[in-house]
Amino acid sequence: MRIATEVVNLIPTKSGRVQLVCHICGRISGSRDTARFSDIPNGWSMAPYPAESVRPDGSIGSLYTCPTCCDRRDFPIMTRAYMRDTAG
Repeated sequence: MRIATEVVNLIPTKSGRVQLVCHICGRISGSRDTARFSDIPNGWSMAPYPAESVRPDGSIGSLYTCPTCCDRRDFPIMTRAYMRDTAG
């Protein structure tokens, strides 16, 4: 499983496709043609936001959650926890 190393919601690929990034654990999905609701991988969820929406953590656009984090019940769930582990 690949984990993101920066605060992003989407990673563009060289072939023009996109990979979704879980906003909780940083897991990266396989590449997709688009990031529309109808094209997200099975088990992933999407919280749609306008493309110009910027959150306090600097991420832009819609939020995505991987299947593992969708099933978590250990509240409160910390978003971008994967970035806290690497912070100096």
